[in-house]
This record gives sequence, C-alpha cells and structure tokens, in this order.
Amino acid sequence: MSRVQKLTKKEIEYYINNNKPVVFRDYKLPKENEEYYVEVLKYFLEHIGKEKISDYLGYCLREILNNAKKANTKRVFFIDQNLDINNIEHYNKGIKIFNKPEIPIGKKCLIITIILFFIHKPHKNNIKEIA
Repeated sequence: MSRVQKLTKKEIEYYINNNKPVVFRDYKLPKENEEYYVEVLKYFLEHIGKEKISDYLGYCLREILNNAKKANTKRVFFIDQNLDINNIEHYNKGIKIFNKPEIPIGKKCLIITIILFFIHKPHKNNIKEIA
C-alpha cells in the first residue's frame, strides 16, 4: 500500500500562511490517501473561512484523483504492452485489449502528484468615506 506522509495541522497552517503549495506524490492512490487529501483540503478551507464549500470541492478533488488513477492505469498498461499511447495505431490496438474485462497489468506504476495551493489574501475594506 502507498502511504503518504501526513502533515500536522501546524505544518498545513505554515503552508497556508506563507502561500506555499502542499505537494503530495502518490503511486497507487489508495482510498485511505484519497480521504487524507480531501481532509487537508477541508482544513485549508476551514482555515480561510470557506468551509461551506468543502463538500463541493472535496467531491471535485475525489473525481480528479480517480481520473488520474484511471489515466495512470491506462498509461502503465500501454507501457507494459510496449505501445505508444500517442501513436493512433498503437492506441487503437492497445485500447481494444485494455477494454477487455481481464487486462494484463504489470508491476510498473506512475506517480500521481497532488498540489494544494491557496493564495489567501485577507479582505481589505476599500470603502472611502464621503464627506
């Protein structure tokens, strides 16, 4: 199983307060890690007062992560089959095999990179008094 190094809330706050990206690299993206990334996103949003949208963005993040996992599976399959996914003939040949119920998948894997980056600038009151 692919284990991610979990950050403390203090470490996450450091990234938020210093406008630095939090970068995770994952190979297999098990459900446990996916849920952790969503929790980090939720914490980011709570920290900047946007917790009301955390369910929506959490759903979006899960979808993006699942699409990345599927895309990596396909790429690994093409690599294992010595096919170039960018070559239309290779792609057509490979996708026929890939779409079968039981596909041969090797031991190779690709990295999924998750970057959470929020630029939070406190709201300034720009209203001028009219005299």
